[in-house]
Amino acid sequence: VIIILFSLYKIGTILYGYYQGNSQYEEVQEIAKTEDKEADGIDFASLKKINEDVKAWIYLKDTAIDYPVLQTTNNDYYLYHMFNGEENGAGSIFIDYRNEKPFKDFVTVFHGHRMKDGSMFKPLVQYSDPEFYKSHKVIEITTPKQKYNCKVFAVATIPADSDLYQFYFYDKN
Repeated sequence: VIIILFSLYKIGTILYGYYQGNSQYEEVQEIAKTEDKEADGIDFASLKKINEDVKAWIYLKDTAIDYPVLQTTNNDYYLYHMFNGEENGAGSIFIDYRNEKPFKDFVTVFHGHRMKDGSMFKPLVQYSDPEFYKSHKVIEITTPKQKYNCKVFAVATIPADSDLYQFYFYDKN
């Protein structure tokens, strides 16, 4: 009986975390969207009043991917903190701290969880299906200064401590 009760408690905690995360990001989406389409429809001024770490907005049509993108001085904080700073297992979508000039560096690396409830970066696993790729070839990234339509050409799952992460490419000639 104790094991069953403990298991139910753990499941309830996980489900409540999903609920909290989804509710919080629905609120952020309401704050971010503008009617006058300034900065391509994202109200960065309002977002920055809540969190100065916001760098962009990422959107993939017909999926759950519709989130602010953050960046801080390490890759640990936003793994388990939401946009408003609350601790939550869903975390946030964030840019690697080693990107000194996001969107101007040769490569800008985004991190995010693949949540079991389908949120955060979970929809990206569907790129293994050619039909999904055909209808989702472009990911929109909006910054306060520019909108990028990024064509998807490859998707890979790489461990966080992999040597494959490269931010700078030097010409050996």
